[in-house]
Amino acid sequence: MKSKYAYLVFGVCLLFLAIANCSKKENPGGNENETVQDTVPVSVVVLEERDFLEYGEYYGNVQGINKATITCYAGGSVEKISVKEGAYVKKGSSLARIDADRIATGYETAQLNEKIAKDNHERLKRHLEAGNASQVAVDQAHLQWLSSKTQRIEAEKGYKGALCTTPINGIVTSRFIELHQELPPGTPAFTVTQLHKVKVTIGIPESEIDGVKEGNEAEVTFSIFPDRTWKGKVYRLTREASRMSKTFQAVLHIENSDRKIKPGLTAYVKLLLKKMESRIVVPTGAILLEGENNYVMVMEKNRAVRYDVETGETNNNQTVISKGLPSGSALIVKGHHIVSDGTSVKVID
Repeated sequence: MKSKYAYLVFGVCLLFLAIANCSKKENPGGNENETVQDTVPVSVVVLEERDFLEYGEYYGNVQGINKATITCYAGGSVEKISVKEGAYVKKGSSLARIDADRIATGYETAQLNEKIAKDNHERLKRHLEAGNASQVAVDQAHLQWLSSKTQRIEAEKGYKGALCTTPINGIVTSRFIELHQELPPGTPAFTVTQLHKVKVTIGIPESEIDGVKEGNEAEVTFSIFPDRTWKGKVYRLTREASRMSKTFQAVLHIENSDRKIKPGLTAYVKLLLKKMESRIVVPTGAILLEGENNYVMVMEKNRAVRYDVETGETNNNQTVISKGLPSGSALIVKGHHIVSDGTSVKVID
């Protein structure tokens, strides 16, 4: 029995020795007490100084670069409509007739009264020089001439309104009148808009206004044109925030040579807020946090090396490294969460 127990103990010992030997990894040339550390696959980005761009995103409303509302100042019956919405018209063109003959008679009368008053003033001035008229008479004639001139200007305004004369080249974007309609004085008749270029007005919050200036570039898109992007620039910027919205208004100009963009559309604007030249910029996700300290992992001689860094400006996915990371560093951007200082690493695609 004793021999059987001896053989059994001996066999158990051999089994433990075999398991222990199988669990050991080879470590050629190393110390028997050391274990071989696994190499971690990582992806790296070699850093070079470049410009850091910060953008803001806003919605704005489209308007024509220049717009004229043509008003029927004298009122009357609509006798004729000469254009439709969407038509291109030239400066000085008549778009309709609204009691035009009646208004034309009044305008001709005003022109004649101005001429008579002017001639009378000139005649009395000559008589004054010859000693045959008083200064008071000359001054009264001058006042009469100025009054008749004012009446002529108002009559001309009414005449142009009766003919719906456009003061600018552009597209007829709105018509507010119908044939044979009786209009009260001061009724808007048409809107003519210049659309070769359009403007978009956006509101920029106080927290984002620093760095915005005239000339800043923007990308503008519209939901009805999902595959197209327009380029724009800040043309005008208010220096005082709106009392209602607490934002600063910026007006952008956009080229619109094919007239695709229409007034009233809602624009999505991606505006350049700030540009910082020659900075070390890293993906924000590559920055790790330990307590209150930021750090990144860099690959050096197939080893991961920790660099404590100070961060600066940031946008949605990029951050400026203001201190602690030199240009040319091979920043680990994938696998950085699972390595520590000194970990063996290899680059994968």
